[in-house]
Amino acid sequence: MRRFYGYTLTIKGLGYVNQEEAEIVRFIYNSYLQGYSLGGISKLLQERKILSPTGNAVWGRAAIDKMLSNPKYIHFIVERDVYYAVQAEKALRTNMETSTSKPTRKSTHYSSKVVLGN
Repeated sequence: MRRFYGYTLTIKGLGYVNQEEAEIVRFIYNSYLQGYSLGGISKLLQERKILSPTGNAVWGRAAIDKMLSNPKYIHFIVERDVYYAVQAEKALRTNMETSTSKPTRKSTHYSSKVVLGN
């Protein structure tokens, strides 16, 4: 079974919040809402020497993206409004338009430089 970052399973299979990892999960959510890209968050984690769930020094963008998309963090680690704010932000940042029957690329690009003021 795959380990679920932010939670620890007991021998009986019951889970509880791992507070140290939960802080990292909240850091990832908050960084995304501050305008950091998935790659930018990966660099922040690497600078802070925070190992990935698999023990690697570098966090993959896909792992961060999956964490940001996973509703299992609601209530116990991330507040509901923060989770949904991240989902809305992800929808703004995507370069795919899904309102039509066939997904197409948007004609404009999201820039974190506008959000971060760089």
